[in-house]
Amino acid sequence: MSRTMKMLSPLATPGRKQSRLAPRVVNLDGKVVGFLRNEWPSLLVTMNSFEEQLKEKDHVFGFVWKAKVGIRGTPPEDLDELARRCDVVVNGLGS
Repeated sequence: MSRTMKMLSPLATPGRKQSRLAPRVVNLDGKVVGFLRNEWPSLLVTMNSFEEQLKEKDHVFGFVWKAKVGIRGTPPEDLDELARRCDVVVNGLGS
């Protein structure tokens, strides 16, 4: 009895549309800054420090805070809100 094995390629399919990076912001005057944090307490300390420095040195219009939820990540509605309301977002990475 002969057996067959199906081989799958790990390569991406050609022709996939490339995403472009967002245009860079020249300064933060009048801008809204978003913070997307993970659950690490040290990151919260760092981001709070960023916010205080931005309040002192730049004329930032406001801040929006969102949190990633464990291994589930960020709820899509939170990502949509950050995209809609913020000019720039500081994204907390790592574990």
